[in-house]
This record gives sequence, C-alpha cells and structure tokens, in this order.
Amino acid sequence: MEDKLLSTVKRMPGRGSREPIPQPIEGEDSDKKPSRQYGTVGYLMEQFVQSESPADQQDGEGLDKTFERSADNLLNTTWPSYDLPYALTRLTDAPHGLRQDTAEDVKITYRIFTPPGHWGIHRYSILRCTVKQRDTGQPDKFMSHAGEEILYSEEKKLKYYFFNPRPDSKDLELDIDPGTIYRIRPEFPHNNFYTKEALDCWMVLRPLSGTYMTEAFPASPEEENETAASEAAQTAGRKRKTGQDEPEDEPEPATSKKSRLFVARKDLRGFSTYAMCALGLRDKIRVARLCAGLSINQVANRTSLNPSYLGRLEDGTANISFGNLARLAHLLGIDLAHLKDQLQVDPRFGDYADVSGYVHWLHPHRWDLRDGKRLDLQFEPTPLMGDTSSWIVTKGEVVFRYTPHKDNRPRKEILAQDDVLHLQAMTKDSHTLSFTPIDDACLVEVRYSARCTCGQPVHKLVKE
Repeated sequence: MEDKLLSTVKRMPGRGSREPIPQPIEGEDSDKKPSRQYGTVGYLMEQFVQSESPADQQDGEGLDKTFERSADNLLNTTWPSYDLPYALTRLTDAPHGLRQDTAEDVKITYRIFTPPGHWGIHRYSILRCTVKQRDTGQPDKFMSHAGEEILYSEEKKLKYYFFNPRPDSKDLELDIDPGTIYRIRPEFPHNNFYTKEALDCWMVLRPLSGTYMTEAFPASPEEENETAASEAAQTAGRKRKTGQDEPEDEPEPATSKKSRLFVARKDLRGFSTYAMCALGLRDKIRVARLCAGLSINQVANRTSLNPSYLGRLEDGTANISFGNLARLAHLLGIDLAHLKDQLQVDPRFGDYADVSGYVHWLHPHRWDLRDGKRLDLQFEPTPLMGDTSSWIVTKGEVVFRYTPHKDNRPRKEILAQDDVLHLQAMTKDSHTLSFTPIDDACLVEVRYSARCTCGQPVHKLVKE
C-alpha cells in the first residue's frame, strides 16, 4: 500500500532550488511519472535522455536548458565551483592528518592540502608540518620512503639528519635555510627536528604509487582520543616527578607500534637493511606487487621464494642475492638501472634545479612579489606542461584573479598566508590568471609535469 501511495506522489524541487517542476511530456509517454531519484546520476541521465528525445525536438531548446540547469544545480551543490579551473584550500579548512603507519612517539603533526580528489588520479600531497621534536643529537630512528620530496620553510632552526652507513661517522646534517627550496632523496633514511622551538614547514611528496609511504590521512576520532590519552599519561608522569597530585584514573600510556615507514638505527647498521632502504628496493618490491594484484604467496609460487622471506624483503629486514632480485624484477617489472650510482649519490641535491639524470615530476619555483609587481600566469598549450599546479602562500597576502575570456567576468579570491591554490591546465588564451600582492608576499609554485621546468620562470612579473 505504501509503495502505491509513493508512486502517485510527484517530487517537488527542494527549497531554493533553481530546478523547474518537471512537466509530463506530451505524446505516448505522457502518463510517465517524474523520477524520484533526484540527486543521482540516474536522474541526471534521465534529464539528458529526455532533452534529446526525438519526440521533443520541437521543444528541444527549452528541454536542453532544463538539463543544463539541472546539471549545474546538482554538481555545484556536490562539488562547489566544479566548473572552475581552480580550487582553494584555506588553512582554516585544511584537515588535520596522521602519517599512515607512523610510530606514535614521532612528534610531527600534519595539515593536508592535497589537490581535489575529483580532479583525477592522486599525483602528489602537500603537507604543512608542525615539527615538535627537539634536537638532542643523532636520532634513534629514521623514515624512508620512495618517490619525491620537496622541503620549504620560512622559519629558522629546522634540521634534517640523514643516516650515515660508514662506521664511526656522524650522521649527515642539513640545516634548512629559510626561504630556500630543497629537494631530497626520500629513500635515504632521514628524520627532521627543531633546534629552538616548535616550527612549521612545508613538504610536497609524490608517492611511488599512491602508497602508505608518503600519504597522510585525516585523523579519526579514535586516533585523536588515543593521542589525547597518551598526552594525558605523559602529563601525569611529569606531575609525579614534580610531586603534584596524581589523578585517580590515570590512563595507560600508548605503546609505540612497529612502523614500516620508520627504521631503527640499530637495524640500519646492518648494510643489507640500509641498502634495501637507500636503493628503494623494499618499497619498489611492495608497490610493484600490489600494482600487479598479486599476494605474497602468489609471488612466492612464481619465483620459488619463501613467503616469509618475501615479507621480510618488503620490510627491509632481509638480504637478497642479485639472482633472486633479477627474478623478482622480471616478474614484477622493477627497474634495476643505476643501482650502483644510487649508492654513490648524496641524499640531497645541491640545488632543487640541479636534477640532471634524476627522474622527477615535481618542479618547484619561488616567487617574490614586491614593489607592487603582479604575477601573470602563462601556460603553453602542450600536455608536457602537466595538468596540475599548486601555489602555496608562504608569506603575506595576495589577490588571485581569474577571468575567462568567454564572458570577461573576473572572479577574485584573497589568499592569506598558508593558503594553497590548486590549478588545472587550461587552453592557452582562454583565460587570464594573476596574483597581485596586498603587501610583500611570497609564493611557492609546484608544477606536475613530464618536462623539467625547475628554476625556470615560466610566468611573468609585471609592474602594477
């Protein structure tokens, strides 16, 4: 009975909706009831089919407009500004994140500024990191992940350590110079600390293949509760040392979990573990296996290797002969070129633009907007320039203007410090894009492209 009643109820547009009330179509389908699936792709398809129905050619213009209005109303609500070539992530809107598979005693927090997911495949992550690890000398654990990593900070006293495999030698140290872009080789075991007070920096990471090694995810309520409980336990411990009253119900401190991302110093002292990390082999094997859709047991059956041994290879805790490595590479399609050269290079580049012979997709550039200079964006009509770029406001405030030539109605956005603007590629001469500083400002541009443009000012500074 309820189904019969519902079938006779006509759907009405929501309050404030621009969508017209659907009218019965004259002809053989005039008794067809309007769809009750509003807000779905099926409903959108129904509107499209009706607008192109041969029986409705005489009123095609009105139905086409109805379809366009329905599509805009649905998509604008679901993906705000979906029809615009840019998206804005403000610091106040950026979600807090946790580095997946990170040890709990690592004191680094993240804000996520990754480009919109509905733009397409995930290509890189932009993380604003707050480093809370005080520098007490050489660290006990190091992170290692494949892919690319770019560092930038406007603050002083940020330091990076790279593990040195040479016996009786100190770790390699890198003091981050404010306002300087750094490119490192993230597969080399490294860690970051501050030397004076907690500070913020930016990391741009390109995963090897969307894997856990360089991902950050919003913190779940359970994880936030665990972190709060851990901090409360640490506070209670400090109170006991200072003679303060103890709480009646003291939470137990969270135990440090094993992390694949981090490797302990004692494990890295074994040359095999260091080689598996520094050569990126542990991550290449794991990612290639996952991309091939194979389980560890399936790889073991096809290579006659022990499944437990393969698991330890992916953890970087086992050694491997070149014969077995070649068998894995043949099965999974792993590139083993330049292994010898990889161990002989420095873990960081002398300059982010000095990347000859290094396969990379991230191309950064720093722009200083001073003395009333405006930055006009210019794009070449070629796919080699990439289809995504991101702009980080690291200092000051700027006004972003976007003017499509089809209607010449400019849109303006005021970007404050630590806001990030993401751009999609557009056809040349179909738009005007510019950044105008409100005061002295600094922007860090990150382009994703198959062609290297590192250090090249592909855009133009003009006087206001």
